[in-house]
Amino acid sequence: MDPIPDWGEHKLWPTDTRSLVSAVLLAIAFTANMQITERIDAATTGGALMWLGIMFATTWMLTGSTFFGMTGALIVANVNPFIAILTATAPLAPCFFVANMLISVPAALLIHHVKKAGQPLPFKTFMAVGVPCGMLSVIPLFVIWVLLLNLPAQLITVFTIWGAFMAIPGAFLGYLMCRYIARSGVLIG
Repeated sequence: MDPIPDWGEHKLWPTDTRSLVSAVLLAIAFTANMQITERIDAATTGGALMWLGIMFATTWMLTGSTFFGMTGALIVANVNPFIAILTATAPLAPCFFVANMLISVPAALLIHHVKKAGQPLPFKTFMAVGVPCGMLSVIPLFVIWVLLLNLPAQLITVFTIWGAFMAIPGAFLGYLMCRYIARSGVLIG
């Protein structure tokens, strides 16, 4: 797979207007996407497992973290949970704050560490960061399944594996999104 082309300077805490506005736009797009997927999740698992939510949260969190560092990670991670709570799209919406932060914060730190100035970001490196970060989002769901919902052990096992597995296509979609955004040149300037 082709690497994600170099998109210029990469800061851990960007504060320029372009980065902030871009991160807010990503957060709005993520929220629009999640308004649909959270309803599908609720229809398929009663809202107990956000399987599409994990996949697309991984996609959008990695994109925000990759291009806009910790600032983008925090913005993209924390807009949708507010909207999800206000619109009651999912019964587990309050745990989305923690689930999203468990993807975006480690991703921002790791991408900042592995991204070399002037160099593209290889596919394997992106996936090696993205998949484990996406899998972390299952942790708050697991806690709720065990402590709050008292789900049977077999169902918890299935949900945990299913949820963690969804980080793989989510990271791949994040890679594709990042590659196309970087190739477009909108971040250079």
